[in-house]
Amino acid sequence: MKYHEFVRIIEKEVNYNLKGGISASLYTTVKNNNQNRTGIILKRPDVNIAPTIYLEEFYERFQNGTGIGEIAYEIIKIYENAKCQMSWNPEALLDFEFLQDKIVFKIINTNQNKELLKTLPHIEFFDLSIVFYVLLETTERSTATMLISYENLKQWKVDIDRLVQTAVKNVKWRLPAQLYSMDQVMEEGQNQRFGKLTNLLEQDVSHGEDDIYILTNSIRNLGAASMAYPEMLKTIGDIVKSSYYILPSSIHEVIIVPDRLGMSFQHMSEMVETVNKTQVRPEEILSNHAYFYNRNLDELFMSEYVE
Repeated sequence: MKYHEFVRIIEKEVNYNLKGGISASLYTTVKNNNQNRTGIILKRPDVNIAPTIYLEEFYERFQNGTGIGEIAYEIIKIYENAKCQMSWNPEALLDFEFLQDKIVFKIINTNQNKELLKTLPHIEFFDLSIVFYVLLETTERSTATMLISYENLKQWKVDIDRLVQTAVKNVKWRLPAQLYSMDQVMEEGQNQRFGKLTNLLEQDVSHGEDDIYILTNSIRNLGAASMAYPEMLKTIGDIVKSSYYILPSSIHEVIIVPDRLGMSFQHMSEMVETVNKTQVRPEEILSNHAYFYNRNLDELFMSEYVE
């Protein structure tokens, strides 16, 4: 079965099993890194915000033997856990004062998002770009967001300096950074939640000299932006007591590798590229190379620093 046939059958099956006036429809959008993705939107008649559940991974499971009925049931179950409980007033999106405490930022690859960046206020961060969005709603399994465009700034009569100041202030409390040792994550097991681990940014605990670390945010969504938080790189250097490599494992998190482990920049970058090709969805790739933070200079480099 071709993919376009699969999504139509899923749409029909999901609608057949929905109740309470909820309806499902297909939706195609251009995601990060200029990637087209098809999702299914489930709408309640009394709520004007609806989650989008993307179907590519379900198609892979279908090809591996999962039935249409099982997939439709799981999509409805995901919707039940992620659905928004109340509508947003469209006029509120025109009110900066109302939205300002919900404004945060993320980082994306500049080269892979050239066309998108023409419409968005942004700040260059090496070969990446910091862009801004409104965090409308967060649940345990989903987030509702709105990218901030130049048109939004014009409507709000706000300049980029105020936008930046607002977002930098908000990420500290809305999306606080989380740093875990890889040993912690492995000990907890893959099915355990990060929230049960010890955030090394908040509590100084002993960790091994050979530890590798994961940096993300409190909701583990778009958490790679944590590396751009003010003073974050220096703080991590003080915790790991070393210069270190940053491996952009996805837009959701980065991996911190202390340079005392003896890895080379070339090896780190090759590892990132290999993982991106084999394990990371194209729309979630951040960069194809490592970065290097020199603790003595308190400076980040896109290549190996040589004295």
